[in-house]
Amino acid sequence: KRSSLITDPADGRLPPLTTKAEQEQAAAAAYTKQHPYDGPEDIALSLRCVTGSVPMFGAGYNNYYQIVQSPTYVGINMEMRHDLRMVPIGNQPHLANGVPQWLGDSRGHWEGDTLVVDVKYFTDQTWLDRAGNFHSEDLHVVERYTMTTPDHIHYEATLEDGKVFTRPWKISLVLYRRKEANVR
Repeated sequence: KRSSLITDPADGRLPPLTTKAEQEQAAAAAYTKQHPYDGPEDIALSLRCVTGSVPMFGAGYNNYYQIVQSPTYVGINMEMRHDLRMVPIGNQPHLANGVPQWLGDSRGHWEGDTLVVDVKYFTDQTWLDRAGNFHSEDLHVVERYTMTTPDHIHYEATLEDGKVFTRPWKISLVLYRRKEANVR
């Protein structure tokens, strides 16, 4: 049993922030203290129910995902804010010109029984989680979905953002099938 979703670093803690990210975090905290709720943009995205997150950290409630597959796409529906990620499968390139997306630009391929999803071109306006851990537009996430039993998927994500974190890091969790919720 683990006390953290973070598996690397082994201590289960976020890696240190870069000096610039520490400065940005301090400036944002000072601004929030002086201007709490001046406008809707000052309210956290999670409180405004704007969007979910990539990678899938889970949430305290409505923590359900529906994953469906066709020969050319995998759809990942996130219950928390009803976001649907459409992941093209195969050798399709990422969007031209690095157009930023709320949930990043996902591209998937299979490595044996593991679905590998490469995600980049995030907007820097979202957070990684409800705690307010932020990222830059340079965030790069590689997700791995491996079916370990008919009712379990091992989910792992590697996050790399050299503008915010001093090193890449990983999270891992198990997704469980809810049999009473199966829809065919």
